[in-house]
Amino acid sequence: MATKSAQSPHAAERVDQLLSEIVARHPEESAVVEELRSLVSGVETEAARSKPTSQRRSGEGVQYHVKRSARSSALYEHRPGGAPLRVGEEIFTGVVRVLAGANRPLAHDEIAEGLAKQLNVSEWQIRVVLRFLQQTKPPALRRSRSRYSPAEDSKRFVANADKHWRAAAQA
Repeated sequence: MATKSAQSPHAAERVDQLLSEIVARHPEESAVVEELRSLVSGVETEAARSKPTSQRRSGEGVQYHVKRSARSSALYEHRPGGAPLRVGEEIFTGVVRVLAGANRPLAHDEIAEGLAKQLNVSEWQIRVVLRFLQQTKPPALRRSRSRYSPAEDSKRFVANADKHWRAAAQA
């Protein structure tokens, strides 16, 4: 007898067919077959509940705002279920300056190298700034093939980035 994989989307239907065949051939086993049907139904319910949720980051629910204090201000990225990420204004300004000064799209490592001359920053801090600039309406930053470039010329990009920073401070 040929068997189908339990991974098949129709596996439950096939199990039900096989159980019906057993009852047709052996009517005296109908009570056992009904118990098996009940168990299979329970297994299906458990399997449906335990399906893993997608861990892919889509940017849904992410919020940005700027908090100002007497001495400094910082960009905060809030993701559902996680602690907020904080990036100081000097890092934000440094990333914008590096991108504005480039004459071609830059990879993340190239942005980090450009910043290393000015500041000591972590990789995640750069990524927070890049995500913030990509999510603005309209996006201030374009990403293509893991390279980042301003959506407009350098002067407008710097002005736009500053505008988005101020808007996040008022949010």
